Amino acid sequence: MTGIVILPAGRDDAFEDYKRFVRDGHPIEDIEDFLSDDELELFRTTSEDDLVHVWGTSVDSTWRNVERNDIALVYHDGGVVARGQ
Repeated sequence: MTGIVILPAGRDDAFEDYKRFVRDGHPIEDIEDFLSDDELELFRTTSEDDLVHVWGTSVDSTWRNVERNDIALVYHDGGVVARGQ
């Protein structure tokens, strides 16, 4: 079953991170050292602009229940500002 994940970006610095890393993206090469060969190939074959649009956290337990194809909603300033899968 598809789940829903709320990504809070309430603080200004968190919202700037969202814009920089998810909305605008950054070159695949910036994160290739952190990816397996299969993950790297997936990004390279699905990216139309050679950019990755990703978000992470340093809180390990935050992502434990997130599964592929879950819907992510970015929440900022009282509402949802973006949706992804």
